Amino acid sequence: MDNIGFHESEVVNCCLMKGVFYLNLSDVTCNDQKVSVAFEVSGNVSVLVDKEPSVNVQQCADDGEILTLDVLPGGLYCLIEWHDYSCRKNTTKSYRVEGDVVTIKVDRGKA
Repeated sequence: MDNIGFHESEVVNCCLMKGVFYLNLSDVTCNDQKVSVAFEVSGNVSVLVDKEPSVNVQQCADDGEILTLDVLPGGLYCLIEWHDYSCRKNTTKSYRVEGDVVTIKVDRGKA
């Protein structure tokens, strides 16, 4: 079994598009190596951002990092700290995503 750590992973993409939630990460630690991980949640998707229902999920800034990420049966929960360097502001948001299918892809060739 792989030992995967998401803390301080870089958020490459975080969005809800055509009923599918996408979360792509780089710099994920897997067995002491850096990998990329892509999550897709599909089928009857519901998203809560800071405990509020949301149908327009987009990145809050160009740079984001995972503070915590839990993969749950039928979804995921994560805290993301967004860094907006242009105005020197950080924002932390929580995301609870539920759906019928959760797909996780690990790319060991890219970090």
